[in-house]
Amino acid sequence: MRKQERKRNWPYSGFLWLLSLLVIYPLAMVLLTSLKEKREANALNIALPRQWLWENYVQVLQSGRIMRSFFNSVFISAITVLLVLTTAALLSYAIERRNTRVCRIIDRFLTFGIIAPFAAMPSIVAEGRRVINNIQRAATLFLVKNIFSLFLSVISLFTDWPYPLQPVHLTVISALTIGIPSFFLAMEPNYDRVTGHFLRGVLRRAFPGGLTNVFAVLVCQAFMVVFDLPAASIATVCAGILAVVGMMVLFQVCKPFGAFRRIVWGGMLVCLVVVFTCLGELFELRSGTVQTNLLMLTLLLMTPTVFFAIQRLFDWGEKIFRRVFRRETA
Repeated sequence: MRKQERKRNWPYSGFLWLLSLLVIYPLAMVLLTSLKEKREANALNIALPRQWLWENYVQVLQSGRIMRSFFNSVFISAITVLLVLTTAALLSYAIERRNTRVCRIIDRFLTFGIIAPFAAMPSIVAEGRRVINNIQRAATLFLVKNIFSLFLSVISLFTDWPYPLQPVHLTVISALTIGIPSFFLAMEPNYDRVTGHFLRGVLRRAFPGGLTNVFAVLVCQAFMVVFDLPAASIATVCAGILAVVGMMVLFQVCKPFGAFRRIVWGGMLVCLVVVFTCLGELFELRSGTVQTNLLMLTLLLMTPTVFFAIQRLFDWGEKIFRRVFRRETA
């Protein structure tokens, strides 16, 4: 069974290993930088130091008095635990030995405090289901942005193309397609039984949106290079693409729609329209030339087709994977 589970989960394990390598890189850079001299450390790269300066740690320990603070914390914690245990032991012995009315009241009160949490287990389980179900929706929205940023950052490292978005664009789009709807959807009551695999389901919903963003933005940048379009206008086109894909992912996450989810999705759509039409100067969303506007219209019309095509490919892949896994288990 364990071998079958490993075969079944290897795509997700590979993706998590890739994310772990991205986390290890800055940690390795910090470790190597701490062993360099000041001028060499200012470069902020992962190259090995010319001279391994272990005395940097000695200087930090001496000047910062870290060991003294550590032993002080250990001493205070040990004394506190010892006093609490001693006092609790003496009080419990006194309550047990003295058969008075006050001691019986205290004993019943403590016993009730131990038993009472078990009566609240159904509500605790229901609240856990609500949290897990709502976190699945919020995680899908956040992972779309992370997948897009991961692939685009790696591509930018190996090409001469600049990063196509401004920080203000990411801020407003992330707020209206991820942050604000996640906040409201997380408060929604949802006590359905948790089914399926959490990570697999979240990645399954997030990858179509993230890959659609990557594909559409790369096509937009290719047009910029071929037709020599201004970078500022291209940034606006890419922001529009991210907004459309974000609303489509939010539409999928909100299914099945109720009154509350319709209000959330419609409110975010109205806010995005206001941002792009009335607040363009504030968020540096500039209207471009005729060529740029035609490019934006073409890509926005193409984006839903790409999104649903990638989603259909994932559906087919999931069906094929289930059939192969069933044959192996049979």
